Amino acid sequence: MAELGPPALGRIAVTLAGLSAKLAPEFGDHGDYLIFEHGTPPGGGSRGACIEHAHLHMLPTETLMFDQLTSALDWQPISEFKNLASFRRAGYAYLGIKGSHYVYPKPDIGSQWIRRQVCAALGRDDWDWALTESGLDLRTTLEGARRAFSGGRPSLAHLSRLLGA
Repeated sequence: MAELGPPALGRIAVTLAGLSAKLAPEFGDHGDYLIFEHGTPPGGGSRGACIEHAHLHMLPTETLMFDQLTSALDWQPISEFKNLASFRRAGYAYLGIKGSHYVYPKPDIGSQWIRRQVCAALGRDDWDWALTESGLDLRTTLEGARRAFSGGRPSLAHLSRLLGA
């Protein structure tokens, strides 16, 4: 994600705010969204990032997770999401929570770190996506997202415009 640079990250930050507002009526009863991203370590590889592509996790568990997540690692605050670009040459984890932005500049937190943290807080042991049969959870989430967006869904053309490509 950091490789995109400040202009694209700035546009993504605006889009994330819009997504949060649109999803709030469906999923807002769980609190506001925390945003998490695990950058790929220098030289590639998967020391912690199980999927090597830019993606963000938006979880409606901000209030529940704030204390646990912010105390779990030695986070460095950054003033804006677009400042994540300064970590483009390093492995990192990004956390956006309660209007603040944090970076943990080490790629050694392990695979599926955010899932493990959230599942522990919820008293669940099904953090490993590869071993979990969560079809019902996925269907419920997709149905809620469909309602939130009134049947529309982002297209590749929308993503290209967002990134300025």
